Amino acid sequence: MNRPAPDSFTFRLVAQGEEPVVLIVEDQRAMARALRQYVGALAPVRLAETVSQARDILESGEEIAAAIVDVSLPDGNGLDLIAAVRPRFPLLPVLVLTGRDAWDDVNRAFTLSARYVRKTRDASALARMVTSFVLASVPDVERALLVVNEFCERFDLSARQRDVVRLYIQGCPRDGLADAMHVSENTVKTHVREALRKCSSSSLDSLCRQILQESIRPPVTDSARE
Repeated sequence: MNRPAPDSFTFRLVAQGEEPVVLIVEDQRAMARALRQYVGALAPVRLAETVSQARDILESGEEIAAAIVDVSLPDGNGLDLIAAVRPRFPLLPVLVLTGRDAWDDVNRAFTLSARYVRKTRDASALARMVTSFVLASVPDVERALLVVNEFCERFDLSARQRDVVRLYIQGCPRDGLADAMHVSENTVKTHVREALRKCSSSSLDSLCRQILQESIRPPVTDSARE
C-alpha cells in the first residue's frame, strides 16, 4: 500500500451507522489525558496503556477508525504492535508518537504506512498535529467536505478566507499558507483575522476543531426532527 503524503487529505470509510473510534495507545498519564482531551472532542476514544491492552481492543471486533500509538510502552514497542496488526488492518490510519529523534523509528514508521511525529510540550502544536490526523479519519469524505463548504457559507467567508480554512484543515501549516496561496504573509494575516472574527473563533486550531466536530456529528434525519 502506498503511503499518503504527510499533508494529504485522506479518509478511511467506516461502516455506515457506526461511530468511528480512535484508539490511543499511551502509557504516560499526562500525555494520555491531553490526547484524550483533543481527540475526545472529535470522536469516541478507546485508551490503552500497554501493547497487550491495545491488542485486546483491536481483536475485539470493535470498529477502529484510527490509532495514535506511542513507541515506548511498558510491555513492548509500539512499532512492533503496528507491524503485527498491519496485515489485518492494512488501511488503518496510524499516527506514531515518540519523545526521541531516531531515524530508525522514522524509517520503520514510513514502511508501516504510518505518520510519525515527535512529542512536544507545546500544547497548541500537539493539538494541531492530532487535529490534522483525526481529520484523516473522518468517516465520510463527502460529508466532511460538505460540512467545510457549508461552514464557510454560513459565516459568509470570502473566497480567500475559505482558502485559508480549507488549506489549514487539510494539513497546510500556518507558516505555509502564504506560499500555498501565492500571497504575502500580511495578506494571510488579514484573511485569518477576518475569518476568525466572522466565526467567533480564537485561533485556526479552534476553528478546525469546530468544523471537525460538525463533520463527525451524525446527520439529523427527518424522524429525529419530528
